Amino acid sequence: MTVAYETIRKALWLHRSEWQKRAYSNEDLNVEGVQHAVAQIYMDAGLPPPERLVWLDSPLAGSVAAAIFERTCENLFDKLWNKPVGLMTQKLWHDAETAGTTELWKDIDLQLKAAPLDVAKNIVEPVRTQISTQLSLRFTRMGDPHERHQIFTEDTWSYILARIEQQLSEEDFAVLSKLVFDANFATACARQSWYCGLGGQDGDNLELISFAHLMGFELPAVRGLLALSRQTNWFWMFDKVCIVTYRPPMLLTDMQGRLHNEHGPAIEHNDGWCVYARKGSPIPERVIRFGYRKNLQDIDHEQNLEIRRHLIEMYGIEQYLKDAEAVKIQEDECGALYVKDDIMDESLKMVKVLNSTPEPDGSINTYFLRVPPDMKTAREAVAWTFFMTEDEYHPDIET
Repeated sequence: MTVAYETIRKALWLHRSEWQKRAYSNEDLNVEGVQHAVAQIYMDAGLPPPERLVWLDSPLAGSVAAAIFERTCENLFDKLWNKPVGLMTQKLWHDAETAGTTELWKDIDLQLKAAPLDVAKNIVEPVRTQISTQLSLRFTRMGDPHERHQIFTEDTWSYILARIEQQLSEEDFAVLSKLVFDANFATACARQSWYCGLGGQDGDNLELISFAHLMGFELPAVRGLLALSRQTNWFWMFDKVCIVTYRPPMLLTDMQGRLHNEHGPAIEHNDGWCVYARKGSPIPERVIRFGYRKNLQDIDHEQNLEIRRHLIEMYGIEQYLKDAEAVKIQEDECGALYVKDDIMDESLKMVKVLNSTPEPDGSINTYFLRVPPDMKTAREAVAWTFFMTEDEYHPDIET
């Protein structure tokens, strides 16, 4: 490796940007490119190509189809994904050691893992959780009494099954016709969400290898996987069939890369499957409805504490304190301390402070900051926001 470090640093930044763009992409698939990449994966492993590709719209649909196919086919995740990725990762570090660049590649690996936009945490984990939770809630008949999670509709389920049925062989269809949709089936689907490739969202495992390939390392066993990751969303590989899912036409996040939309789904797929989320946390659709008709009654009647906090934030904490008639319990030179008692949750305690920096027009903005319920004075509460005790806090000497 004779490439100057500055050149590598620039290439790494461009590569990181490309991976992030791919992870959040809603571009259409290149069908021919997907077919070629799938054939490459099987060929590199010395296996015949699958008899057919099954095209589906969402990771939920892919997990359901995989749970059906596993009864007549062999899941090749270990042979076609785990093994080549593991071997090529070992080869990367061996080649780096031979070239005397191990420390450089350790630094590159750390930079990739330290990236603020963690796709695995921000997208993959919530989607996996929703696949498992929604199927469990639906097929165990154990509905959440506080509706913390969104459950897919009957129309979505019917559409997913219809799409799968259209692409089944007679043998697979016979399996489906005898399948019992129960807790065991829900578990089987959730398990399949771990035995698949994540396409463009697979930065955790493929990003370092992809960059090494770009920098001239020969890593032939993952050529097909890298090519497919550029083309598709989640995919499953069996001996007779490969399941490929399309990218979602809509995927919305906040500035931290977390799934977020207060006006509708954060992720929406063409088969109707949605993931509702706010600041990275899954929420039921009724939280979205609340955003269009905010009222104190819905907040007061909400029994799920996590959802209740979302509703208060959407209502506006300052407005909520005013409308809910929060009580000012103490005031000093640092601000004013308010409390709103709650029989279901800990008391909501906020400190009202003035921004020390005037706005361009000379006005001074006020802010409400939530603080722990054991705060006794505004000074103690403001000090807590600076990770200080009341005795340590001296705003007159701040710089």
